[in-house]
Amino acid sequence: QAGQYIQLCCDQVNGEEWHPFTLTSAPEESAISVHIRCPNDLDWCSALRRRLVDEPVAAAGGKASGGFAHRVTYAPYRHVQDAADGRATEVTYARPTVVEALNPDRTVAERITAMESRHTTQWLPQREATASGKGAADC
Repeated sequence: QAGQYIQLCCDQVNGEEWHPFTLTSAPEESAISVHIRCPNDLDWCSALRRRLVDEPVAAAGGKASGGFAHRVTYAPYRHVQDAADGRATEVTYARPTVVEALNPDRTVAERITAMESRHTTQWLPQREATASGKGAADC
C-alpha cells in the first residue's frame, strides 16, 4: 500500500537511533526493499552506507566508491556462541554474500561471492557474461 514505511536501526552505526524509510518493494515480492539517499554530509545514512556497502566492497578487494557502482547482497547467517555460563546460544544476523560491480547501465560487470568457513570469509571473483558472450573484463 502506498505510503508504508519501516523504522530502521543499525547497532553498528548507532543502536539508539531509529530512522523511517519508505518501502519501495511491492507487496507480492518476497523481500522488502528501501532506497536510502546517502550523500557524505548525512551522518547516520552515510555511516550506514559505509557499514553495509563500502566495507564489504573493500573486504572483497573492490574499491568502495560510495555511489551506485556496487551492489551488496546479504543473507542470514546462524552462529552458535557459548555464553559465560556454559550454555550455547544461537545468534542470527546477516552477512554479505555477494558483491557486484555495476556498469553505468546497472548491469553486472563482476560478481564476487563469499565463501564462508567458521572463522574467515574468502571472496571469489566470478566473471559475468555480457550480451555479446564475452566476460565483462574482455569488453
